[in-house]
Amino acid sequence: WATPGWGSRIKSPPPDLRHEKLELFLVDEEGMFSVFAESVDEDIRRRPNCKRADDSSPSAPVRGLPQEARRIATDAVKFAFTALAAVHANFVCPAPRFVDASRSLRCCTVLQCSEVLTLDASMPLRAQDFCPSGGEGSTKKKAEAFMAHHLGRSHGSGGGSAVSSRLASPPALVAWFTLAFYAAYSFSMSSVPSPMSAPPTRKTAQVASNMPLQNVASAKSSTRTEPQPLSAQSLPKTSSGKTPPRLYHTLLTAQSTVYQNWQSEMMYYHYKKQRSLQGECGDMGGFTRLTASAGGRPDSVADRMPSFFVPEISHSDLARKYKGFGVLNRPMSIVQAIRDGLLDKIEEDYVYIAETDHLLMQPLPNLSPHKQRPAAFTFSYMIPNPGFASMIQRFWPEGGADGYKKIPPIGPSPMIIHKDILRDVADEYYEMSKKLKMDGEADSKLGWVIEMWGFAIAAAKRGISFELVRNFQIELSSELRYVPEDFSQKHWIFHYTYGLEYRMTGDPQGVWQIGEWSLDKRHYGNAYPPKGGLLTPPPKGANAAAFWLQRAWAEAVDNIEGWPDSRTMGTIGWRRNKATSEDISNNPWVEALVDSRWKWAGTHILTPRRDGTLSTPWGNGMWSVVGSADGEWTLGFDFAANLHNVRFDRGFHTAMSTRVGDNEKVMLKREE
Repeated sequence: WATPGWGSRIKSPPPDLRHEKLELFLVDEEGMFSVFAESVDEDIRRRPNCKRADDSSPSAPVRGLPQEARRIATDAVKFAFTALAAVHANFVCPAPRFVDASRSLRCCTVLQCSEVLTLDASMPLRAQDFCPSGGEGSTKKKAEAFMAHHLGRSHGSGGGSAVSSRLASPPALVAWFTLAFYAAYSFSMSSVPSPMSAPPTRKTAQVASNMPLQNVASAKSSTRTEPQPLSAQSLPKTSSGKTPPRLYHTLLTAQSTVYQNWQSEMMYYHYKKQRSLQGECGDMGGFTRLTASAGGRPDSVADRMPSFFVPEISHSDLARKYKGFGVLNRPMSIVQAIRDGLLDKIEEDYVYIAETDHLLMQPLPNLSPHKQRPAAFTFSYMIPNPGFASMIQRFWPEGGADGYKKIPPIGPSPMIIHKDILRDVADEYYEMSKKLKMDGEADSKLGWVIEMWGFAIAAAKRGISFELVRNFQIELSSELRYVPEDFSQKHWIFHYTYGLEYRMTGDPQGVWQIGEWSLDKRHYGNAYPPKGGLLTPPPKGANAAAFWLQRAWAEAVDNIEGWPDSRTMGTIGWRRNKATSEDISNNPWVEALVDSRWKWAGTHILTPRRDGTLSTPWGNGMWSVVGSADGEWTLGFDFAANLHNVRFDRGFHTAMSTRVGDNEKVMLKREE
């Protein structure tokens, strides 16, 4: 920035700070400073001798600036604004909310008056100089001296009006902005990790993040049609008695199915665990499971977690109108919940839109730098595609031929978004998702992520820009041979959308193959994952993601009160391929079982044949090699429309069959 008279007193800010100085101020939650910022911005555009150092892209985002630096800069600017407001109002100091989210101290209440903020190396400005405890006279004197020092003016000891008249000039305000940003930038660049390094250290309880959650009472909601969401009443308040503005509310979008219910319970368990670890200065607020259910009726999980129910799109309507696309219940439920007043009941200003298969690995801070810029994860499969250009233009003609380049590479989750922005985009998101699904070209090209494109296009149409956070979550599979042991400290969410599939040797089973050891949410479409140690650890050689996720599942299953007994399999027994000659020749123990005769329940004879068929009294079935571990060998005997895992003893004299689905057990004895 440059203008005659005062520019020489201020160092030029770094190049990557030149664009968003004023944009950030226009969206302050309080709204009390928007007039100042708008008038300054307009004045700069009007006056030829007061221009940007690089005016080629006034609205371009700040590039290369760590997210934490932006937060600190925003807080510094709020501090500067409040100082101006104090002078302008003749030093009637408001409640010190302007530092209630100070990222330099990582505290969510108020900045202690003993702390020091330095906006200029030659003249430190202490918070106590603008706190009521300092007394009106001392505050006024210090403020005038500070302004005179930085703006090169002698204000004297006249009334507040004389000072405020000078402060109202655009150069004075821009000087404040520049000073605040430059100081914040200098501080943050020396103390803030890069976006892909470990998230900021937070003040937490002295409990390791890999320890199970102990003695946390389950928050129960009402069983009425509209159970109340978990509020933030137990969380810290500012001196004005309001919930700190950086808190967000977790909004878990779900459908009332067995498949999503058990995932919701796991997600809620790890949410409670990480919230208990965040300490008093975390951003994690309340929790609500937004659930689409038949008729909007509460389900069996409603008494175990705070829930809000809306009527789901019926199965007949999904089939008749929307090609059976059940994911439409997500945008529909958000729209309906807004109409039913859910967001009005939530105390926090922001919401984190979560999915049932999200597991928090550490306390999640509010990643949104300000109200008008939601934080979202960058999906590699949502990048701009020239092949979609004409299609996207049909749905968004205002975007022009290059509109596809303006679509953000995001989905609606994970995302931390201000409630007002969510209200603004929700209807467009729902309608766009429906239109895309019913369009033949769009349905063919966008496939299973079509609802994500519905949100992304709707957001582009509404002019919403996003803070793209690469380490918001991580999606890992067994195909990644190496995953750093500390990956859970460099990302916040484990999104287990992919199955983890391994051979018992520790090698990946292969792309789209069910493993001899398998941990995949899709196995549990109609039943909860089992307790009792059946979720066994992965074989040696598996990547760190497999070990972390198995521990997270097992911990939740064993510690969630009321987790139902399940007769499904654990991590062993899901692979079902007809035995081949290679399977037989590579496994001597398998060779020893070929053509052997086994009495089923003491009477019926079952025989595994060399060609992979299983001879039974009920017709031919199939047998397969499931795996071997801990001195026991397992074959799959699949017949009469049922799957059975048959574990043989070391001498191959007896075996125990466990039926997949209900765990019915039958003893087998070898016929000599």
